[in-house]
Amino acid sequence: MRAAHDVVIRGGTIYDGTGGAPFAGDVAIDGDRIAEIGKVGARARTEIDAGGLAVAPGFINMLSWATTSLIADGRSQSDIRQGVTCEVFGEGWSLGPVNETMRREQTEQQGDIKYDITWTTLAEALDTVAAGGISPNIASFVGAASIRIHELGHDDRRPTPDELGRMRALVDAAMRDGALGLGSALIYSPATYADTEELVALAEIAGRHGGMYISHMRSEGNRLLEAVDEVIEIARRARLPAEIYHLKQAGRSNWDKLDAVIDRVTRARAGGLAITADMYPYEAGATGLSSCFPPWAHEGGLSATLARLRDDGQRARIRGEMARPGRDWENLYEAAGTPEGIVLVSFKNARLKPLTGRTLGQIAAERGTDPRDAAMDLVLEDESRVGMVIFMASAENLRREVALPWMSFGSDAGSIAPEGVFLLSQPHPRTYGTFARVLGRFVREERAAPLEDVVRRSMPNRTATRPASRMSWSTGCTSYETANIRALARVGSSSAPRAGTANLALMPVDPKIADLLAEAEKIDPRPLEALSVAEARARGGSVNAAPALAPEPVSEVRDVIADTRPPLPVRLYRPLSAKPLPLLVYFHGGGWVVGSVAISDPFCRALANASGCAVLSVEYRLAPEDRYPAAADDAYASTRWAAEHASDLDVDPSRIAVGGSSAGGNLAAVVTLMAREHRAPPIAFQLLHVPVTDHDFGTPSYRTNGTGFGLTLAGMTWFWDHYAPDPKLRDEPYASPLRATDLSGLPPAHVVTAECDPLRDEGKAYAARLLQAGVPTRYVEYPGMVHGFTSMAMSIPTGRSAIDDMGAALRRALA
Repeated sequence: MRAAHDVVIRGGTIYDGTGGAPFAGDVAIDGDRIAEIGKVGARARTEIDAGGLAVAPGFINMLSWATTSLIADGRSQSDIRQGVTCEVFGEGWSLGPVNETMRREQTEQQGDIKYDITWTTLAEALDTVAAGGISPNIASFVGAASIRIHELGHDDRRPTPDELGRMRALVDAAMRDGALGLGSALIYSPATYADTEELVALAEIAGRHGGMYISHMRSEGNRLLEAVDEVIEIARRARLPAEIYHLKQAGRSNWDKLDAVIDRVTRARAGGLAITADMYPYEAGATGLSSCFPPWAHEGGLSATLARLRDDGQRARIRGEMARPGRDWENLYEAAGTPEGIVLVSFKNARLKPLTGRTLGQIAAERGTDPRDAAMDLVLEDESRVGMVIFMASAENLRREVALPWMSFGSDAGSIAPEGVFLLSQPHPRTYGTFARVLGRFVREERAAPLEDVVRRSMPNRTATRPASRMSWSTGCTSYETANIRALARVGSSSAPRAGTANLALMPVDPKIADLLAEAEKIDPRPLEALSVAEARARGGSVNAAPALAPEPVSEVRDVIADTRPPLPVRLYRPLSAKPLPLLVYFHGGGWVVGSVAISDPFCRALANASGCAVLSVEYRLAPEDRYPAAADDAYASTRWAAEHASDLDVDPSRIAVGGSSAGGNLAAVVTLMAREHRAPPIAFQLLHVPVTDHDFGTPSYRTNGTGFGLTLAGMTWFWDHYAPDPKLRDEPYASPLRATDLSGLPPAHVVTAECDPLRDEGKAYAARLLQAGVPTRYVEYPGMVHGFTSMAMSIPTGRSAIDDMGAALRRALA
């Protein structure tokens, strides 16, 4: 019998995008179009059982920067696996139009991804990207900044009537080729040089073709309300719909302005204007570090900016203006509140890449310079904008925004994979988690909005008034588990499918890790809490998800008995290096109940080689035979013993660090508190790898990561119940270091967490407390990773990268 359809998804709960109640049914797909919804009797070449899954149209990423990432890797893994089937470009800048000068400038400024700019128009550019083979559909606004640069370069001036006429003609041509409308990004130069009149003149052309105006407003902070008024004015005068890009209230002093923003938009909509907004669900944004400089510093383009940074007088002027709120510009340095709120995530210069993941404050302190000078120096040395993540928004406001009926969603990021060229920079977590976070945290956990309404607001009919000839919407379809939106839920092929032809995974976890966890569950499906202590120790812990790290050769491995009370077995690893070596006293993980020096042997070998340090791995007493504070006492006693026996170990007593993983990270943090109290031994550094710092099981990361990612909430409860069954004891700082009243005077720290780890938030909170106490601290969160990801380094490249990064941190600290 001949198949009537290409694909039929059967038996799912359908959220059809209208906002109505979900219903049980089937979805038939032919090519890249949905052919039938309801009870589909005809058969298909591919039949997908969606029982227990939600089935919905594919999500539209309203603010995507996947332009260059799709050129490098058309699979679009980080978005496709969240159910995104359409990427929308054009936040101020668009791939076209370009002239010869723009082509030369853009080629010179390319970072890790190199490509030839062979096109002239926006339509030609998108055709080129699509011709490379891509998973999602793509569409674009034409960028107002691109139009301006095409005619005015980087000059801070108004266009002449003739120039404005040519700019309008460029918009007209782009719209005829299928652009969705006009996009602006008005905090960035030279876009910020455009006044309202210029934007109205360009938006009018987009409106004539049924397009819309969409804007990264002139301010998201101190002049937020005035910026909203400008968007509404442009929509009214140009007679077209308008949308606010990534609505937020930047800087604590502006968080209370959300009510006024909602009021302005609501009144404009009531008056007949189609005003909407989009958002990403994170407190931190991401942009270029050079955006912290005032607009005049950017006039003439990047080369002119770099020349100003070399001039002492102009540097002094930039430094001064960065220190105070901008009267007529968005001062992101001031909005961050502190240089510790600015994290550097991407560099072009290979020499600077080791700084990836560090805060501007840390780099400034190491260089012994003002953070503003450090920012100027980094841009000058990298000859680029330098990628940064900046913390400035309110979590409560995010929850309220998700509920707004005129709000959609966009990642403001590329669509990448944890491999290849993408490992050369550190992405914002929104790259892997925007849509999963909306659905998992805000829809399911916090019930900020019903799923059917969120699906409605992610549909194309809210954005474009007509199909675009070259950039048309094509219906995609996605399915996912509403009860566990972050877990792997896929049917059919695991390869990257074409939009509209397969059920996709909606989760941020790395797909290789998901496969390893699934295999581990097949081997032993019993959860940790169902095991006896003996069984858990025999299995090796909470999860046995991947082949262990391959043991690396080192120059020496020596087993010693430390004459502490009680005596403790320790194992010393020495890499090939000069003597005497710095020393890391390391405490293994395992929830204070399982784990051992033997199990952590491969990790210690790898870390010794990566750091150039001797590593002393400690066999501390385990619970429940020896409950809290036995492990903490052993950790401190072994560290003190190591310092007192430095000559016997052939290590430098002035360069001793403590470190640990998971429960061992807890012990390392506790040792620094004890050493401060007893004023001995001197500790130069602390390495806290996915650490336990508290016993609060109600954090967002416990809510979203508490099941399905290896380490679970139930498993951590089991560990705590064996280690410190008395709840009062758990509050003590030597059990929960996050609860210490004072963290000042502790050694510098490197804190590592994983996005899909229940312990993520307590590790992040501890890093924040250290920074607040004046302790130099570097915080690194690995997107898409789970608690034990470094033990999977044979299969997961990020695991190996994290070990190397921790080794580099030790090298720097103990040099």
